[in-house]
Amino acid sequence: MGQNTINSILRASGHKDMRRSLQSRTQISARPHQRLNARCAQLVSLILRSGRPDNPPALRNKNVSQSTGRIPMSKRKKCLCHCAKMGKTLWTDKTKDCLIHPMTNKPDLSAAYALQTPDDSKRLYAEWANSYDSDFARGQDYILHLHVAQVFAQSGGIGPVLDIGAGTGLCGEALNRHGTTDIDGTDISPEMLNVARSKGVYNALFEGNILEKLPVSGGHYNGIVSSGTFTTGHVGPEGLDEVIRIAAQGALVALSVNAQHYKASGFEDKLAQLGDLVSDLILTEVQIYGETATDAHKDDAALIVQFRRA
Repeated sequence: MGQNTINSILRASGHKDMRRSLQSRTQISARPHQRLNARCAQLVSLILRSGRPDNPPALRNKNVSQSTGRIPMSKRKKCLCHCAKMGKTLWTDKTKDCLIHPMTNKPDLSAAYALQTPDDSKRLYAEWANSYDSDFARGQDYILHLHVAQVFAQSGGIGPVLDIGAGTGLCGEALNRHGTTDIDGTDISPEMLNVARSKGVYNALFEGNILEKLPVSGGHYNGIVSSGTFTTGHVGPEGLDEVIRIAAQGALVALSVNAQHYKASGFEDKLAQLGDLVSDLILTEVQIYGETATDAHKDDAALIVQFRRA
């Protein structure tokens, strides 16, 4: 198979990055997919198996323009599973799986655990925001935020409190039920924050990335909570530096960390490195999901990492 055939395949796919990759090659011989980058190789292999380079199997339906092999703009949707796995956006049919990563386009826990970059998070949670509470929190009996709020309240936490990774406001609601009302929230997703805002339990909500400097003065908060943010694919132990910066002396911090990743991802080492900045460290293991959860992760556990800012 020669250069012209490969070029026709990539024109059919409509994927600009892959076309540029091919254009940089001076010659493609009998086994071209061995010389292409990983994403291009997967696409070429899929299309070669279809037997028709101008009509790959994932595009073979009435929504596809037969003249170009591309999906009309009115029928396009971002493929979330591809964003999560590869850090790129591939446009795919609303009714079909991703060309390269054949799995559901519906946001779910597996896609969340596969996140790799802040941009991946923004894309996933933009799609998930409006259905997150019903599909995930209630649908999978998610209870981690309840544990975080309970630990904070029972340990004498006071406001003002910052909810890091506030999402749709689940932890803020739980804190409010415990009598904490002076709560701010931050999240990387403006769409999730819009849902949280509608619940009326936060004084202020602002977009922010804990891996960068938040728009908050040092030592501002007497309490900091976080549920489901310090975990794989989201925020690692490096996020603790910003927690320490914005916490007032004596502030109570209650953060959930996926139990499987506490040591493996370096949280234990990071807390040790913080040394005299952290006091009264307590780890409490809790279940992330309740008894009615059915997802493959239903038995996952988390550690509530509780300490005072010294």
